[in-house]
Amino acid sequence: MRHVEGIGNVISDVTVSGDTAVCVGVDGGGAVLIDACSEKVTAHYGTGGDGRLQLPTDAVYTYLRSREGINWVGMFQSGLVQDYREYDMFATYALGDFSTRGMKVTAAHACAAEWLIATTGGFWYIDEHTGGREYFRTADLGMQMPKTFCRYGDYYYIGSYDGGLLRLHVSSRQLSRLPGCAELGFASIHQMAIDPQNRLWIATSEGLYRMGPDAVIHRYTEKN
Repeated sequence: MRHVEGIGNVISDVTVSGDTAVCVGVDGGGAVLIDACSEKVTAHYGTGGDGRLQLPTDAVYTYLRSREGINWVGMFQSGLVQDYREYDMFATYALGDFSTRGMKVTAAHACAAEWLIATTGGFWYIDEHTGGREYFRTADLGMQMPKTFCRYGDYYYIGSYDGGLLRLHVSSRQLSRLPGCAELGFASIHQMAIDPQNRLWIATSEGLYRMGPDAVIHRYTEKN
């Protein structure tokens, strides 16, 4: 294990883009792109004025990069922005009369033309095809700040800080809890990922969980 030079200490988000690109969001340090093979920083976006694409704040909570190389950055009180390289600028994400300007964006997830955008008070579901949108408040969800998303099967899974795991049905957009797993009703969810065998792995404060398409859940802790 080695420390990668040029990255701050308060890591808020880590995602993988392409074969070797790793996107790191740093609270107070901006958005950092790393080449996994060389372990070198290849791009750093923040408030620095050295000719790079600049962000309105270094308080980055989430950082995504599309297959086409488009950077998406979610920030504290500065919304969700995307870069337009032909204009050398970041622009706030908006759709019709909806805008993320001024939002405290803690996480974001894109799947085809659908977006999930989390704030400290809940999360937005956005359908870019229809222009439809819906906001789910944390006060109605029995959870605290949403912080990670993952599309798996017929559901979007929503992980929160200290409020467990929820799932949103893709077609009906109904929210539910996972049956038969009490710990995932209150745990802090730190990260989710799907492996090559199409199993969902969920890293939590109550251990590591693995779920298959059959919905059978296995829990790993220091005891096993």
